[in-house]
Amino acid sequence: MDKDRDRTSDAMTVLNESTAVKVTRPIYRLEQINQNFQYENPKENKWKKVAEKVKQVDFFRTLLSVIPVMDWGRSYSPRSDLPLDIISGCTVAVMHIPQGMGYALLGNVPPIMGIYTAFFPVLIYFLFGTSRHNSM
Repeated sequence: MDKDRDRTSDAMTVLNESTAVKVTRPIYRLEQINQNFQYENPKENKWKKVAEKVKQVDFFRTLLSVIPVMDWGRSYSPRSDLPLDIISGCTVAVMHIPQGMGYALLGNVPPIMGIYTAFFPVLIYFLFGTSRHNSM
């Protein structure tokens, strides 16, 4: 029995000694790394890059992306589109007005506040939104 313990402890000692890994690395400072790899700070002017990017921006296209109604508004035909838009607006209002009033009562505020929250977000989305189908 003692021989088995001695063999086991000898095997574990050999195992521990053989699995030990010693790693030595030099300690570098930033100046040494820059010198070893011939690194230099770029001499480019950042403001010139920014100015070039700003020159490439098309102001009108950016304005159309921020306010999409300016883009599709040119092709809007009031004669054919307005009656359908009024009908769809009334349909959505039939649902949103009572819903807004109900949420206002749940929030313990006057019902008119619910009507405001049903009307003004849709108006803002009309100006800045990108979807044709709007029911908030």
